[in-house]
Amino acid sequence: MAERSLAMRIRSLRGEARREAITGVLSEYDSSGLSAAAFCRSAGISSVTLTRWRRHVQSRRRRVASASGFVEILPSRVPAGSEFGVTLPGGVILRVAPGFDAAELSRLLAVLRSAC
Repeated sequence: MAERSLAMRIRSLRGEARREAITGVLSEYDSSGLSAAAFCRSAGISSVTLTRWRRHVQSRRRRVASASGFVEILPSRVPAGSEFGVTLPGGVILRVAPGFDAAELSRLLAVLRSAC
């Protein structure tokens, strides 16, 4: 019943209010550290609803990023001590190991900026 309540409340919203509500739920999920199934149980939403919202938001961010040339970087659920990675245009994957040198990363980003 809680799923219908939350999903129905969000479904009844329009425009920016709806986007903000969905983004809020997704932010809670991202920061929860829970699996999708566990988060859905605790929030009272179905995994289908969560997946649909995530896909919609990701699709919107890709459209905005491609139109603006900027990419939004969001907090992820990467455990401490894990490497970070980003897929650059053209499929190039940049990976940064734990304990990386921030000055070297800045230098690398400057090179990438000048190449783009």
